[in-house]
Amino acid sequence: MPQKPTIPAAVTGTTATAPAQYPGKKLGLVGLLLACTVSVIGLIVSCIALVISLRHGSRNPAAIAGIIIGVLATAVLVVGVFYFVGVLDGNVGVCADREPGVYEEGLMTYTCLEGQ
Repeated sequence: MPQKPTIPAAVTGTTATAPAQYPGKKLGLVGLLLACTVSVIGLIVSCIALVISLRHGSRNPAAIAGIIIGVLATAVLVVGVFYFVGVLDGNVGVCADREPGVYEEGLMTYTCLEGQ
């Protein structure tokens, strides 16, 4: 049975090697998705993915995007927590500059307590 002739890789413009592996690529995508939902965990996973990629000499744009989004989302989370605690403590909001008592503004009635 005659064998089918093969065309050398140089003629076709392709290489005969296996496809390149990108270490940390899947982890970078997972980190990016987590950074959009659970910012702190996504930031950590994205940092790990970037370190793995850099150790193998490859770039990982998904991990970099995950780090950026994770940092921004974590900063928003921290500011939101401080604001929420300030509102609960009375340092921010309607009663921040008022004496204890009952105040009516439009359709709203506010009761400011001592220490708010």
